[in-house]
Amino acid sequence: MNIVIIDSGIESRYNLETKYRVNFTLDNNNAIIDDDATDDKVGHGTFVHRLIKYYNNKADISIIKILNEKNQCNYEVLLHALKYSLKIEAKVVILCLATLTHDNRLEEIINKMYSKNIIILSSLMNGENFSYPASMQKVIGIKGIDVESDRLFYYNEEDNIQVTCSAESLYTINQQSQLLRFGGNSKATALFSCMLIGLIEENDTQQSIRNKMRQCSGKNILPVIRNLSGASISELIDKVYEKSYNLHQLDKMEFMNNSVWSFFNNVSEFIKIIIDECNGCNAIFRERDFVCIRDLITNMIFYL
Repeated sequence: MNIVIIDSGIESRYNLETKYRVNFTLDNNNAIIDDDATDDKVGHGTFVHRLIKYYNNKADISIIKILNEKNQCNYEVLLHALKYSLKIEAKVVILCLATLTHDNRLEEIINKMYSKNIIILSSLMNGENFSYPASMQKVIGIKGIDVESDRLFYYNEEDNIQVTCSAESLYTINQQSQLLRFGGNSKATALFSCMLIGLIEENDTQQSIRNKMRQCSGKNILPVIRNLSGASISELIDKVYEKSYNLHQLDKMEFMNNSVWSFFNNVSEFIKIIIDECNGCNAIFRERDFVCIRDLITNMIFYL
């Protein structure tokens, strides 16, 4: 089952995990050209890929890069990317992007994809009540809401935007050792994609997929996030405390219960200490993990 992410590309360290990989841009004559320069400059597309791979590690994912360093693209390039997803026989197309511009050609390609039982997931534009493609009838639109659980979604086929899901921010370290934040409707769309991919099969029709969504609405879909053991937490806190003590000579208990934001000017540097102590693993952190250092270490989401 081919899962297509149309976004800002993917960090090069994950290239081997992709089925198809292409970059679409415009040349000086406004003609669409393609190449394999899919390296992600902003981290947006990589975040979507990593989240899906965490919950669906055997998923076949294809990357179509169309967004630039400002997370923007030309409308013609978007249409071309959607047509290309037909060519590579996508089953699910994930669009963590939005526009306020209507174009009949977009509707035509969406209709064609729908007729071939391709599921199109699209985020609502942040701060808006209506955007394309999310608000189109044959697209599953997603918006983020403030809920405690990352494990469930709500589906209402009567709504303009049919799906709501957690918008709580996630953080990660990119290839340049910068701390990146991923939240809002894009994060909700990526998270819902994780859930839907686990529910559907290659031969599902549009109606059977919506039936599954209706049946699973409001239920915990995703597994509980894998936490470190108590022994591992204590050991990791000891190591991180030792490395941090020279910078901030705090009592151990004070250290454990302080917010990482409260006394580390460079949060990325502090988190890198944790990652280095975990043998270089890649980790994603939830916004609520920053309440205190103990919570941050306890609730690390690992990508091994």
